[in-house]
Amino acid sequence: LADLGVVLTSGDYICPLAPGGQEEVRALAELRAYAAAQRRRTGAGAEDARLAEREAPGGVPRELVVPAPPTSGPLPPEAAAETHRRVWTVLRDSLLARAEAQCGPAPPALHPER
Repeated sequence: LADLGVVLTSGDYICPLAPGGQEEVRALAELRAYAAAQRRRTGAGAEDARLAEREAPGGVPRELVVPAPPTSGPLPPEAAAETHRRVWTVLRDSLLARAEAQCGPAPPALHPER
């Protein structure tokens, strides 16, 4: 999992980030595992098959697209809200500062909800 890294995108802003420290790697691995488990619980439809194509070996998603608002995605409302909470926590705690240092100021959409 440590080699997966992250790409933050919003509009024209695209910032690929190499894996961070152990805490960030652990937080991202937990987030990816949680999202994969929630997706599997929603059933195997065409959307799940399409998403599975973007998974790394072991069923861990390489791409995690977080819609706004959270209820606009394929997850049940509780799982969507928890996924959003986890994404914003990782973004606020480690990713955003590294992205802005590497790629310049991030757009408002990538700033964690306050």
